[in-house]
Amino acid sequence: MDIQEFISVEEAAELSGYGKWNITLLCRQGKLDGAVKVGKVWLIPRKAIEDYKPGPQGFAAVWAHRRAAQNAESAGHDNANRSSSGQESAQDDTDAQDIQRELLKHIKILLRKMDRLEKLGEKIIAAGATKSNAQPRSPAELSRNSR
Repeated sequence: MDIQEFISVEEAAELSGYGKWNITLLCRQGKLDGAVKVGKVWLIPRKAIEDYKPGPQGFAAVWAHRRAAQNAESAGHDNANRSSSGQESAQDDTDAQDIQRELLKHIKILLRKMDRLEKLGEKIIAAGATKSNAQPRSPAELSRNSR
């Protein structure tokens, strides 16, 4: 490859629409084929940026990973006794159960956070009430204390 075919992180960011930090992350993760680090600078083949297609993100990535693992596992087993419709319904049931578990986990986390926020709000309100109950000072008192 010719050095002219390589571009900097800044040029790759402009070309792809991603931020410089994301381009650097893709380089570190090895997702841009042929990207090399020279000192502190990444050199990225222009073709690697043009050919890059991001994979699934968030929950989609989790489910894609799980399906791939389940497919690999089921490929190793003898599936002669199973019908294809039975496999699909079993897969759908497993996916639905996984989704339910994930949602319940996130709901529990959100409920804990809401409880914490409620307690924090109560503390703030209590602190405001104690300040408003304090005796107002006269200007003479304030000037004596500031000396």
